[in-house]
Amino acid sequence: MEEFKQYPELLKRVKQQIQQAQVKVATSANQQLLLSYWQVGSLILFFQQQQGWGAKLIDRLSVDIHQAFPRVDGFSTRNLGYMKKFVLANLPLILQHLVAKLHETSQDTVDAVPMLDNAENFEQLFLCDCNQ
Repeated sequence: MEEFKQYPELLKRVKQQIQQAQVKVATSANQQLLLSYWQVGSLILFFQQQQGWGAKLIDRLSVDIHQAFPRVDGFSTRNLGYMKKFVLANLPLILQHLVAKLHETSQDTVDAVPMLDNAENFEQLFLCDCNQ
């Protein structure tokens, strides 16, 4: 048994490594879910504001998402509404952060900020910091 004298140390380190990996995976998954919810809520908000679409949009979107992805849960009418509310609740903080960043940049960079004339530009402006 002398040859396995350091085995408890090996086992301890391997267990720590596994636990750290599990935490990183869970954290990454949660970040991706939050980002996805933010993006979906942002798109709903954008299209409702730009197109003048009402609340029925969320009902229809829920049905169509379920048809396209029948095995994916979490996109009920209620949850899609929560995603939109999530954006509305956090948008002032995001805008405050973006304005602060714009003040740190040169005028050339400020001039390069896209206009909010389509959904892609909206996503670029409001979601750019989420991946950092």
